[in-house]
Amino acid sequence: MKLFVTRQTGFYGMGSPIDLLVNGEKKTVLQHQQTKELDLPNKPLTLQIKFSFLLRSPIYTIQPSPIKSYTVVMNPKLIQIYLILFVSMLCIPLFLRSLWLMLILLVLFVFFLKNMASKAYLLKENTHAETV
Repeated sequence: MKLFVTRQTGFYGMGSPIDLLVNGEKKTVLQHQQTKELDLPNKPLTLQIKFSFLLRSPIYTIQPSPIKSYTVVMNPKLIQIYLILFVSMLCIPLFLRSLWLMLILLVLFVFFLKNMASKAYLLKENTHAETV
């Protein structure tokens, strides 16, 4: 099976490579806006995207097919909530001058990062009409 994977994660982390794991093993590294082609056995396999120990994608099970094409994107929910929490963590305590509020927002921010770290990247399957 030929597998094409393209990275389109935007501005976030564009200077850092991300790892592509196939069946739990690192197969290749994707740089910003890069496409890689892999020749894999024609059997069901798992794919996961990983950046260091913190950010990763869910584990996707891929069924065999002659050609598969995927695009790696950042989870839009992660980007929206990250920006909202980060800005509120800085601005609200300054306006209200409350150390307790800042600590509460910091705890919420850490909780958010812990929950979203395993869903930071998403794999979108490309249709045959899309180019690789």
